[in-house]
Amino acid sequence: MNRYVIQYYSKTLVALASRDKQQTFPLPGWMFNYPSLPNYELTIALSDRTKKTDDVHLHTGLNIVADIKADSEEDARETSKNFVETLLNLVSFSTLTYCDSAKLVSIINMGKESHPFRYYVYPFEEQEIIGALIQIDESAFKAIFEAYNKCSSKPRTLRALTWLRKGIGEENVVDEFVSYWIGLEVVKHILSPEKVKTEEEWEKVEEIFTKSLHFQNFKIIKKDGRHGLLHGFRQLDSNFIKEIEDYVEPIRKTLILCIGRILRLEDSDILTIANKTPRGIKQNPWTVVEGVLKNIPKDFAELAKNYPMIDCEKINKKFSIDKEGELSITFPITYRFHGPSDAKWEVKATELWGDKDTGIKSMDFKG
Repeated sequence: MNRYVIQYYSKTLVALASRDKQQTFPLPGWMFNYPSLPNYELTIALSDRTKKTDDVHLHTGLNIVADIKADSEEDARETSKNFVETLLNLVSFSTLTYCDSAKLVSIINMGKESHPFRYYVYPFEEQEIIGALIQIDESAFKAIFEAYNKCSSKPRTLRALTWLRKGIGEENVVDEFVSYWIGLEVVKHILSPEKVKTEEEWEKVEEIFTKSLHFQNFKIIKKDGRHGLLHGFRQLDSNFIKEIEDYVEPIRKTLILCIGRILRLEDSDILTIANKTPRGIKQNPWTVVEGVLKNIPKDFAELAKNYPMIDCEKINKKFSIDKEGELSITFPITYRFHGPSDAKWEVKATELWGDKDTGIKSMDFKG
């Protein structure tokens, strides 16, 4: 077998260290050993990934490095990627925070005196993530990692974890609901393997939904939500979407509790995870420019040919992190108007908007 060291990167708000701790190198890391693999030797190192901007290091995600012995580089890539994605599934489960799919960064062939090295550069991928970091609870994650390794239903459990992670990252509420429900379709067979009838195989899931989490109307969600959406007998209008919005939290929490039961975790620990607020990678803060347009075509076809637009350029964007790890940003913005040749644009107001979980202490901008 040949030895390969393969580096991956996952864009996420999950972090091992706080922002202030990320300013000192080397960054802390965790090691995961997989001693019982029959055809491979594998160790995975997990750490934060940062990017230097101005005089501070900003979090961009997680850095994952796999040390693996395999018969070929292709085999090493495929096998290490599977285990890295599994690790990210467990990270998402423990923090209820989305982790993007692991992206291949570099490969070192350690089998020769001079080591062939290949590095993949993504010029526009690794931008700073503006958002409050979610630190992993080390003891809680260790318990989940060990419980998964002892799990007797790994393939199905892994699939359920994957659908949970996908749901956390979805911005569309319909796609989020579908992801969680498919996760339930997977776990019902683990919880009730001896049940063969359609209604009986849902008994354990419904029991968790109603008795453990004290939600109501599981059968209604199953009939109106699941059947109506996946089989398409209901129109996806605003009323139906509002119903689905109400279904998302109960179904997500049920899926989390089902997975926790399969992993034989304590209910109190599972509920701690289920009660977290899901965190995806949100859009960076944005500005809203308001004003008045004059002399634009009244004919829609003409207007569409050269529709009024505003682009902007951020100049000398400055970041700072205080001793408590709080992030502040200062930047001027130059706006440019594009549109019909006779059009005039008068700015009335400029505002800064952002998600409530941006993790920014202060922001100063001039438009």
